[in-house]
Amino acid sequence: IKVNSIVQQETLGYTSKEPRWAISYKFPATQMTTRINDIILSVGRLGNVTPIAVLEPIFLAGTTVTRASLHNFDEIARKDVRIGDTAFVEKGGEIIPQVVSIVESRRETGSTPYPVPSHCPECNSLLVKDEEVALKCVNPSCHAQVKRQIEYFASKNAMDIEGLGESIVEQFIKKGFLKDYGDIYYLNKEEIADLEGFGEKSALNLIQSIERSKKAPLHRLISGLGIKHIGSKAARILAETFHSIQNIQSKELDELVEVPEIGPIMAESVTQFFKEPINLEVLSKLEKAGVGFEENPSDSPSVGKDNFFTGKRFVLTGNLSHFSRKEAEEKILRLGGTCSSSVSSKTDYVIAGGKAGSKLQKAKDLNITVLTEEDFQRKLEETP
Repeated sequence: IKVNSIVQQETLGYTSKEPRWAISYKFPATQMTTRINDIILSVGRLGNVTPIAVLEPIFLAGTTVTRASLHNFDEIARKDVRIGDTAFVEKGGEIIPQVVSIVESRRETGSTPYPVPSHCPECNSLLVKDEEVALKCVNPSCHAQVKRQIEYFASKNAMDIEGLGESIVEQFIKKGFLKDYGDIYYLNKEEIADLEGFGEKSALNLIQSIERSKKAPLHRLISGLGIKHIGSKAARILAETFHSIQNIQSKELDELVEVPEIGPIMAESVTQFFKEPINLEVLSKLEKAGVGFEENPSDSPSVGKDNFFTGKRFVLTGNLSHFSRKEAEEKILRLGGTCSSSVSSKTDYVIAGGKAGSKLQKAKDLNITVLTEEDFQRKLEETP
């Protein structure tokens, strides 16, 4: 369902993830019943403790499901979920398995409510309830938090350090090589080469990948810092507005709130992040290691430099052979264009790679110009 008026659409605008002027309704998800064999706890990179149901395996909506999110402990209490219960399970958005409800008539005799934990399952620190509904471990040295923060910092959505995946991060933490993501830039090639699963070549490749990441665009660094509520889009806005980590750090709350699409909650998260001594220590490590804290002019959108991409809205579909989807989007954004995930009458161009599907057909139905990957490359080469 969409607001028809283009003027009203522009007035309503977008959140960081979706338009405010449209909403979609989906058919009810397929549900199946299965037994909850256990409930385990997972600690995220921001310290949130999430309960997860371990299920008797079921084949649901195309995949075998063995775990399902229980979201938080208020939800467990509201649904009265217990170990041993038979539960209705569905995939939220056809992707994420979740427990919908319990079949009380099949509850085992003697079952008891699941107890709310008081201490972190990873580091045994006292848990606190945050301003929302989550229980949180506030120990900044918690192994699980540190591990996930480092994984996120190195991920493709952040600094894109190839070769620093989950198992390697776990191995480096156990060896004492990593205590935070700032330590990544002080890893020693010889020490890595001596580890099981590594050799001279693989150790060199990892060190080279780490070295390349020092020149990552500023918005990737901001995203990698893991500031609560600051995703990739908000990170890009902060980079384009303030152009350096130092500038962002120096801004007061009211200055951040004035930035379009950076609301009070995001602004508060940013200011709090830069007040924490432990965060400042890690930032100091990054800066001393030579990680770029300023926006490279080549990473900035070509504002004021009119070109083929300026002010145009693009949709990417199909498999690109010369770029990843994210690389292509970043090139468009840098040249003053915008990218959307769906084709509409406001789309200017669709860039179609191999095996393009429904988006390509919709572009043809709406008489929207379709560019091949070769056309896209040629336009990039023609743009100064």
